[in-house]
Amino acid sequence: MIRSIFGKLFLSFSGIIITSFLLFGLMYLYLFHVQLYSEFEETFDNKQEEIQAQLALAETFDWSEEETELSLTVLLSGSDFDVVLYDEHTPIFAGSDDDPARHLLSSDLESIEAEGIWQEGSLNYVMAGPFPRSSLSGMTMTHTGLEEAYMQALFMIAVSFLTVILIAGFVLYFITRRMTRPLREMNTIARQMSKGDFSRQVDTKTQDEIGELGKTLNQMAVELSSIEETRKTILTNISHDLRTPLTSVKGFLIALEDGTIPDNKQRAYFLKMRKETDRVITLVNAILELTRLESGNIRLNKEHYGLIPQLEQLRSSLEQQLTERNLSMEIHTELEEPCIHADYERMNRVFENLLVNAIHFADANSAITVTLSPIEHGVSVSIHNEGKPIPDHQLPYLFDRFYKGEDARSGHSGSGIGLAIVQSIVAFHQGTVAVRSEELEGTTFIVNLPSDDQT
Repeated sequence: MIRSIFGKLFLSFSGIIITSFLLFGLMYLYLFHVQLYSEFEETFDNKQEEIQAQLALAETFDWSEEETELSLTVLLSGSDFDVVLYDEHTPIFAGSDDDPARHLLSSDLESIEAEGIWQEGSLNYVMAGPFPRSSLSGMTMTHTGLEEAYMQALFMIAVSFLTVILIAGFVLYFITRRMTRPLREMNTIARQMSKGDFSRQVDTKTQDEIGELGKTLNQMAVELSSIEETRKTILTNISHDLRTPLTSVKGFLIALEDGTIPDNKQRAYFLKMRKETDRVITLVNAILELTRLESGNIRLNKEHYGLIPQLEQLRSSLEQQLTERNLSMEIHTELEEPCIHADYERMNRVFENLLVNAIHFADANSAITVTLSPIEHGVSVSIHNEGKPIPDHQLPYLFDRFYKGEDARSGHSGSGIGLAIVQSIVAFHQGTVAVRSEELEGTTFIVNLPSDDQT
């Protein structure tokens, strides 16, 4: 069974050419047949007229039968056919003793009758017709040895067929190889990709569908390489984020086990171990939550509620963190009663993550401003903090998992998951989240949410 595209294309094209040539050969034979028999009928008419003219001369000059027969013999000599003349269905001048066309003569024959017959291994074409302006009743004509003409026609077709097949096969071979070479190269590169090697690129020179496929494969290689690098970075970050607190806890436990920590300080070390353990649990829970969000395996419990009470409650719960950095949190609204249709707990997680992020990166002794403004069919929530701006080249990656490009802004070390969770939750609510950061203006996260249920 032919499995390669090269073999399938080659056989398909070859089949089309062979089928087309066979149809052409059949059509050629048919036209050859029609043309040959048309020439025979034309010859019949011409000879009939010549014979009628000769008989008219014989009658005019009162030739004898011997003279008439001699003149007809001269007239029909050298021909590749046999002619028989009949008078009342009796042959009076015969080119052969056995006339194969005699059966075509009849008393009511008014036009030329013809048919092809096989006789003694030879293909003959026999014709019979009346003499309307003569004393003769009819005439027959037999063309013999037509198989040679057909054999010559078949020989010409066969030679042409073999020539075309050889040339077409040669051309098709190279065209098909040229067409399938990029596909073979893509297959090799795809196999390398499956093994984790994304270094090779398809050499795309054509502008057809294969060229587009090659460009797509190249783009996929770039994206897979980026994903692979991201995966390695994620594993490195997770390993680091988990190893650091676990190493601390292990060190504390060893110190407690060796008795190097006095009894009066053990409680403080237990609190430190609890804090590090909570840090690990928080990280693991965040990873699990992000995994559920990205897989779509969550269920939203939407309700219609006001944003002001929710934000004020968050301000109270974050009061200690605000006080530690001498920050204030102001809530401004351009709406009388700003409301949204959303899952309260998950949106609480969104605003908490954004507010905590703003607290960490805000300048000390500054204000964090939350502004609620109307948009079409929804509400826009802007959370602004004054601080060192985010570099422009880092903005497109802020919502990527485990991205920590902003750490240098304040020395804060987070897990890099919070903003990814924010984006996923907002997307599940058919909303959008964006960031704007400028020198002297600070950083603003903008969350647009529908005020009505749009699911």
